Amino acid sequence: MTAPITTTPLTLVTRTAAYSDAEPILAMLIEMRPDRERTNMIHQAITTRTCHVAIVEGNVAAFAIVQPTFFGHPFINFLFVHPDARRHGVGRALIRHIEQHVATKKLFVAIERTQVTLQAFFIRTGFIASGSVDHINDIDTQLIYFKRTGG
Repeated sequence: MTAPITTTPLTLVTRTAAYSDAEPILAMLIEMRPDRERTNMIHQAITTRTCHVAIVEGNVAAFAIVQPTFFGHPFINFLFVHPDARRHGVGRALIRHIEQHVATKKLFVAIERTQVTLQAFFIRTGFIASGSVDHINDIDTQLIYFKRTGG
């Protein structure tokens, strides 16, 4: 007879990012080769308290930057979950954290049309397709999603 497989739940904490999170956030993006602009964006988001992190077992596993205004509503400008933390509820926990900290009843995000995995993630977390915008970048159409929050 074999013993049942047990898994230890991860210690997961979500919070507003601190200055000490900047280096681990940038380290997660090393494959994207963070340039000065992206580095400045992260530092500014931490300073303005618009950067949020998910900490797993004491390490930054995901982060999101939420811009305060998109037609008067918060907008998730950047979301990154470390590949090792994907499909473990880390991204979903970070979205719940953000929902609890926004001041309005709507939350928006834009996703490139070709990023179908990311679209599926946001749909699973309750976001609804809201339209599209062309020409924001020269690469792809941006699909806009929104979710009603408790605000």
